[in-house]
Amino acid sequence: MAAIQKFQNLSVYKSSGVQAKDLLWDHNGSTAYLVVEGGSRKFFYKEPREGLLAAGARPDSLIFSGEATGGQYRGTAYIFNSRCGKQAYQVAGSILDNYRRVELRGRAPRLDGSCRPAGYVDDLLVFRLLEPAPPDDRNIAAPYSDRPAAQPPTEDAKKPETPPLSKEALLANIRSAEKIIENRLSELQNSETHERVAEIAARLATANSDMGSSELTKLQGDAKLATKIFEDADEFKRVSHVADDRLRAVNAVLEGITSDAPIIQELRSAMDEV
Repeated sequence: MAAIQKFQNLSVYKSSGVQAKDLLWDHNGSTAYLVVEGGSRKFFYKEPREGLLAAGARPDSLIFSGEATGGQYRGTAYIFNSRCGKQAYQVAGSILDNYRRVELRGRAPRLDGSCRPAGYVDDLLVFRLLEPAPPDDRNIAAPYSDRPAAQPPTEDAKKPETPPLSKEALLANIRSAEKIIENRLSELQNSETHERVAEIAARLATANSDMGSSELTKLQGDAKLATKIFEDADEFKRVSHVADDRLRAVNAVLEGITSDAPIIQELRSAMDEV
C-alpha cells in the first residue's frame, strides 16, 4: 500500500507545473530534478558530478527538454564541453518501472578542434528516481499565490534522512544494471576491467526476491560500481575523440611547415611520441 501511495503522489507531479526539486533523480552519478508542465518535461542538474563541473555543467543546467507522450520521452539533450560549451542533440526513449526510470538514446556529436561535429557516438541517458518524501498534494496543486508562506527549515529539517529503498526497487536497479552489462560487456577492451565486470554480473545474477534487504543493498552497490565503470568508459571515449581531433589538427599544421628549425623538429618528435 505504501508503494501505491507513492506512485499516486508521483502522478501529482505529472500534471502540475512545478519545479519538483525535492523529487530527485540519479543521472550517471549526478543528481537531477524534473520540471513538469503539461506535456513538457525538463531535467536539470541539481548536483553535477565532478567531471561535469569541469566540463562546464552547473546546478540548474538543463540536461533534457522535450515532451512526454504515450510512455515515451522525445526531445533535445545537452552535453557539456569545457572548450566548446553546451552542445544539443536529439534523443528519445521510454518511461520505465512505474515512472521510476527514464532511458533516452541518441547520437551525441563528436567535436573537432573548431568545435564542429566531426562524427557522432551512441549515447544513453539514464534517470533513476531516488526515493522522495511524499509530496504535499495541496501545495503542489494550489496556485502559488494560495500556498502557505515557506518557513525556514529547522536545524533538524535541514538534513532529512533518505528512506531506504524497498526490495522491489533494489531488485529493479540490479536488473537494470544486469541489462547494461549484458549489452555492453563486449565493449570493455581491458581484460582486467572486463573480468571485474563479469564477476559483478555473476553476483548480480544471484539476486532474488527471497533475499533480505541488506543483501540486496550490497548487490546494488555492485550494480552501481558496474554502471560507473561504463560511465567512465563513455567519458574516456569522448575525451579521447577530442584529443585525437586536436592531434590531427596540429599534425596538419606541422605538415604544412617546411622549416627545419630545431623547435619544429622537437614538435614533430613530440607528436610522433603521442
